[in-house]
Amino acid sequence: MTTPKIYVRNSHQEDWKLVDIEDVQKIASSISVHAIGCTALTELKADAAKTVDVRGCTALTELKADAAKTVYASGCTALTELKADAAKTVYASGCTALTELKADAAKTVYASGCTALTELKADAAEYVYASGCTALTELKADAARCLAFNENGHELITDLRSWQEEMKEAEDIFRAANPQVGDWCSWIHHEVEFEQLSEPWQNRFRYVASQKSVDERAWRFRLMRPISAGAVREAIDKLKTAREAK
Repeated sequence: MTTPKIYVRNSHQEDWKLVDIEDVQKIASSISVHAIGCTALTELKADAAKTVDVRGCTALTELKADAAKTVYASGCTALTELKADAAKTVYASGCTALTELKADAAKTVYASGCTALTELKADAAEYVYASGCTALTELKADAARCLAFNENGHELITDLRSWQEEMKEAEDIFRAANPQVGDWCSWIHHEVEFEQLSEPWQNRFRYVASQKSVDERAWRFRLMRPISAGAVREAIDKLKTAREAK
């Protein structure tokens, strides 16, 4: 079995130092802990770390990073519970054994592909990415202005017209609804189902029409629609009900 390699440092000015996995005290007291791809690592306690990076640690079952502001744990397929109470950003995509994710202070949470996740608590999060979380039944993200739960399914659309026609119809719908910055829309970005506008919708339309490939434009304009806050909440409730019924 390969010996896990852990790198630590106590300031951004320091060079990274290689430490032994058994040197628990040094790891626990370090400000930054870097253990990417340590496939033999099963437990990591980094109590003082502000940044913890354990991406691809496929045997990791326990991670303690109470003070961390940023936690990178994507691809930790054995991790079952992640508590990152102080983290502002949490990357946990592809943690297929994760059943509970608690990130109360996080502004951004990436949890796509966490197929065992049943509970996600991210009360302060503005951006929540949870597409492919097919077991999710409880979500707390009341501050979110960007929610991604489902794939856009554009490949299933069989009646697309030219992108110019799709754009015109979308423009007519947006002009009639007249959404403003802060209002909810769907698929403004192709990977995000529900999102509050961060700029006038016309800016996004111009960008798609000029910068996206011609093959993408029609389905992007077909999917982009204004939506009410009530409809967003209803969609989330329906999703929760459907998953609870499984």
